[in-house]
Amino acid sequence: MKIDRKNISAIILAGGQGSRFQHRDKGLILWQEQPLVSHVINQIREQVSDIVISCNRNIEQYQQYGYPCISDQLADYQGPLAGIASCLPHIKTEYCLVCPCDSPILPKDLVTRLADTLLSSDGDISYVDDGEQGQYLLCLMKTSLAASLQAYLRQGERRVRAWQQQHVAHAADLSDLKGQFFNINSPELLDQLR
Repeated sequence: MKIDRKNISAIILAGGQGSRFQHRDKGLILWQEQPLVSHVINQIREQVSDIVISCNRNIEQYQQYGYPCISDQLADYQGPLAGIASCLPHIKTEYCLVCPCDSPILPKDLVTRLADTLLSSDGDISYVDDGEQGQYLLCLMKTSLAASLQAYLRQGERRVRAWQQQHVAHAADLSDLKGQFFNINSPELLDQLR
């Protein structure tokens, strides 16, 4: 059994404060002459049916990509789960891929491998394990978890892994692609990769 691509949307998380980037909007930072968000879109658009961008600043720039751009319902940058929760009501598919905007190199079979793990484990969430650590924000999840996520946020909780552990969440072993899951989360790392 497989999950049809038509039944999977994606949320690209680009709504953070960029605190390690002098508060610059990370999704719009250039790498290889393109904004980071462009790289993510190019990597995943053939793997999903639709994309939603979670962003809280520079919305006009993100809108140029032609996808819905959704701001957090919670004020003051409450973290990535707040971005996911704000986007989920705009998604009509049964499954949702979540990607941070600062992971510009993603495999062409990312969704297939996450979906295989989700189905084989009869799970709610599958996330990337790159052989060194779990990449919890690089995951495939059932959109039916939206109510659970809203309830978790209402309790004042914000920890991604703790919320995932309330559900059947399994790691997808992508350790053969270890080098592909780096996050450009500091100017120093961006300089190294240039």
